[in-house]
Amino acid sequence: MRGNSERLFAIEFIPATLDRDHDASRRSGPLMIGLGALLVLVGAAACIQFPTATIASVYLVGACMIVGGCMFGIGAFVARRWNIALLDVLAAAVYIVVGSFILRQPIAAATGITLMLSIIFMVQGVVRILAAIAMLPSHWPWLLISGIATFALGGMIMLGWPASGLWVLGTLIGIDILVSGITMIALGAAAMRAAGRHIGSKPSMPRPI
Repeated sequence: MRGNSERLFAIEFIPATLDRDHDASRRSGPLMIGLGALLVLVGAAACIQFPTATIASVYLVGACMIVGGCMFGIGAFVARRWNIALLDVLAAAVYIVVGSFILRQPIAAATGITLMLSIIFMVQGVVRILAAIAMLPSHWPWLLISGIATFALGGMIMLGWPASGLWVLGTLIGIDILVSGITMIALGAAAMRAAGRHIGSKPSMPRPI
């Protein structure tokens, strides 16, 4: 008797749970598509107005560094050991000084960040190329192509420096936001299609045993 009641409960509970999941997907699908479309617009605007996006991103970094410095300063007052408090004070001073410089000289900060970014790209490209040649994994051609493309991107940024400091950060951020928006639209559309297929082909309820 107990086994029959447990099977009956499972038969009734699982379809109800699936219906709730698909209802949630159907409701969240349009929201994801709307947010994705908004991200696409913002990303496209950042790619077009890359100097503005670059300066805005630099201001955001500077503001975050100042906030982080203030947090380190608060941590120095609540630290129980003097050496930890001293490290927090030094970190707070560095963060606040660097953040203030970034806010006062955003173009110079963007130029410096772009230079470091180009060096990172070139080093990463060399590492991928050497890994593809040395290890020869099953996907080594793609790793080699990725390394060459990354090194070429870093070299292009380096050759255009310091003028590239005005467009690199804004363009990269715009592309990232654009890709995120397209991905969110695709996920929202997939969720709506899955919910529609579920509604159109609901299985018949099995009879309890």
